[in-house]
Amino acid sequence: MAEKKKGGKGRSIRKRRANQRTVIIVLAVTLLFAAVIGVTVLIKRRESKELEAEKARLEERYAEVQSLASEIAEERGRELTPSEIEALARDRFGLVYPNEIVFIPKDQ
Repeated sequence: MAEKKKGGKGRSIRKRRANQRTVIIVLAVTLLFAAVIGVTVLIKRRESKELEAEKARLEERYAEVQSLASEIAEERGRELTPSEIEALARDRFGLVYPNEIVFIPKDQ
């Protein structure tokens, strides 16, 4: 009977070690997952700040174009049409639509 107890203890120790390994693996995977999530959040925050700055810059530029359009309309004594505003934005400020490709000749 004494031998059975030794064998039982051996199994118990092996089982305990296997459980410890499982806990360590689960903990390591959890920490890795948390690190990946943390890095992703930091990257997204940085991108968000960059986009907010770009938005502010574009809103400022839009206000400039609207102001210029108002000044020109006052000089002419009438409101500008949307196509006239677009032409001014393209000519004076070089604005283009998103995903529009602009070709500039080498002569200029």
